[in-house]
Amino acid sequence: MTMKLTLMDSGWVLVAVLLGGCVAQPSVSLEMEDSAVQVRSYQSRTYEGVAVTTVMHAVVSTLQDLGFVIRMGDARLGLVSASRFEKGRLGAAHGELLVTATVREISPEHVEVRVNARLGMQPVEDPEPYRDFFAAVSQALFLEHGAVPAKAGG
Repeated sequence: MTMKLTLMDSGWVLVAVLLGGCVAQPSVSLEMEDSAVQVRSYQSRTYEGVAVTTVMHAVVSTLQDLGFVIRMGDARLGLVSASRFEKGRLGAAHGELLVTATVREISPEHVEVRVNARLGMQPVEDPEPYRDFFAAVSQALFLEHGAVPAKAGG
């Protein structure tokens, strides 16, 4: 009798497991939406006629000039991570602004920079801070190395 109960119990467990596998799983989409493509376009700039290390130095210098603390930098990977504390209206705490920049050579004459920012847990999707950042990087490159045109997007 004990053997039948154990066998019967294991049968019910098997049925429960099989039925549990039929529960709808949330779908995950790896397709980029139009808005993601648009965000990526203003998060990226291509610089011509300048070495990748020069652009990397300009990105790091610009972040520091804007009050960011460099958290991590890897020249080999072309990756920089930095943060600063943002204050809201009337000096109220607003949260940590985290910026990650990727600098990569896309050809011997072209270097692409992609930057993304997050305030707290929210991604920064307003194009204006990105435009300001890239203007500052372009200015740093100009001051140190002469005219360096930048093209929006990648």
